Amino acid sequence: MAPLICLDPTGQSFDSIAFSEMLFQQLDAHGSRLTIGIGPAEGFSSKVRQTAYCVSLSKLTFPHQLVRVILAEQIYRASEIRRDSKYNK
Repeated sequence: MAPLICLDPTGQSFDSIAFSEMLFQQLDAHGSRLTIGIGPAEGFSSKVRQTAYCVSLSKLTFPHQLVRVILAEQIYRASEIRRDSKYNK
């Protein structure tokens, strides 16, 4: 099974720089086999939460379609932080 980052409201919160560091640590450790899961409306099961690295994008609740956009932007931001571009400033 591929390593899993699950987006869950009970997960660890990050600012953008810390999210970038965490994401690239995971990618360096696991490469392209890393999977990011957006939880179902009722949340991930306790079994999944115990085996995954749980991350919270916000304490707010968002529809899944919006989470995809937020996540895509945060992944892009993380890559720009790593490149040391001015996007994050």
